[in-house]
Amino acid sequence: MLKEPPFAPWKTTRTLGASGGCGLDRDQRLDAAIEERRIDLPLQLVRTIQNPVFLDTINALGANAVPMPFTELYTALESKALDGQEGPYTTILTSKLNEVQQHISPTQHIYGAVVVIVSKRFWDQLSGNEREVLKSSCTEARDYERAVSREMSPKSLAELKQKGMVFTDIAPDEMSRMRAKVKPVVDKYAKEVGETLMAKAQAEIEKSRQQR
Repeated sequence: MLKEPPFAPWKTTRTLGASGGCGLDRDQRLDAAIEERRIDLPLQLVRTIQNPVFLDTINALGANAVPMPFTELYTALESKALDGQEGPYTTILTSKLNEVQQHISPTQHIYGAVVVIVSKRFWDQLSGNEREVLKSSCTEARDYERAVSREMSPKSLAELKQKGMVFTDIAPDEMSRMRAKVKPVVDKYAKEVGETLMAKAQAEIEKSRQQR
């Protein structure tokens, strides 16, 4: 649950709940289907969503980010029009992408939080009780989603391995190299969302890493 929206202007919107805690949940990982232990993706075509942060991140890692509707992904991988894609284990499993992908690695390059936001105009029309009901329901839904995600993710990965996918973990030094490569992207969007907020988020992320 965020007390304030993660972007300016602060007084026009209000964030009621965030699924996944804005990237601080280390158990929910995004995974790119790649074939090498080192994350060097020169000219590799990697599908992502139509989002500037996602696009810039994939490109910063050396790949060519390809925004594509998810409904077209299976066929694109099957025909070799794409070299890889990003997505959680559960999505790869339920969409049967393991049928057209062989390799998988937990790159953890992006955390895609889902937030519930309402306008200040709508918020001001609610009574105090209505605000509390809305906030508490968002918090309850967020916590439930996190619990289900944390339970399903390792189970999905185990099933993907059982079905033949080759899992390659990322070494700590390689993960550090990836963070260095995407730092310009972080710095770029920190100016948009607010450098103070970004600093707080980075501090929480580092705290989470130290607790592993």
